Amino acid sequence: VEGLFRAGETVNIIANPKVGKSWLVYHLALSIITGQDWLGFSTHPGRVLLIDNELHPCTIAHRIPKVANEMGLFPADWQHGLNVWPLRGNLRSIQDLTADLTADLTDQAGEYAAIILDAKYRFGNGESENDNASETQFYNQIDRLAATTGAAIVLIHHSSKGIQSDKRVTDVGAGAGAQSRAADCHLVLREHEEPGTYVLDAAVRSFKPVEPVAIRWEFPLWSICGADASQLKGRKSRQEEQQADRDRGGINRIVATLLKGPLTTKKLLATTKMGRSRGERLL
Repeated sequence: VEGLFRAGETVNIIANPKVGKSWLVYHLALSIITGQDWLGFSTHPGRVLLIDNELHPCTIAHRIPKVANEMGLFPADWQHGLNVWPLRGNLRSIQDLTADLTADLTDQAGEYAAIILDAKYRFGNGESENDNASETQFYNQIDRLAATTGAAIVLIHHSSKGIQSDKRVTDVGAGAGAQSRAADCHLVLREHEEPGTYVLDAAVRSFKPVEPVAIRWEFPLWSICGADASQLKGRKSRQEEQQADRDRGGINRIVATLLKGPLTTKKLLATTKMGRSRGERLL
């Protein structure tokens, strides 16, 4: 995907649970297969392997044609380029999966342009996602898988709880920070001020910085919309951020003063040279 990632690289796609990440990657897969643009990014055509460990086969078989039909595709346009491994009820660790793929693709490296793993958390081996050493080992295995297959490895993952708007792109994602450092493309969806709208943003290694874009999911397809991509839900205005900085400075002065010994409110405000309303608010 031009501007985001190349074959042989690793990719994280991260968003809140149940916002439609799987539908997003069906669109991605079909775009790569047919060489169509994906949310404003051009693609280079190639075959795609989707490995899904959450859904039943019949569910996947029902969903993907809906996305293809909405994209204006006929079955002959994409079915030859998509292979699906449904693993629900037959879960495998990333180590087992690498062994299976290596055996399946003997002398066929480069058969797939992209391999999508949906979802990342179920390919773990019982280790904590919050442990940097475990996450580093996991991504080392992903790098080996990418090198063996020649494909871009796309991992679908969920964001941490809470508002994501004040976080850097690389800080969005549940678990240790190694996940964003290890990936060549760390792509996130964050809520926009407009209901039902999200902002797609990414930190990339091989391309110029990505300009965020507002997208909306209208079943069954994600598409670009005209919303201002800077309007993340919960993000403070510049004036609010400046006020928050001043408040932090005032709180630090109060704490530093009280560490020297107890004071009444009146003496504390006099010592820190704060007005009564501001001082009591910060207290």
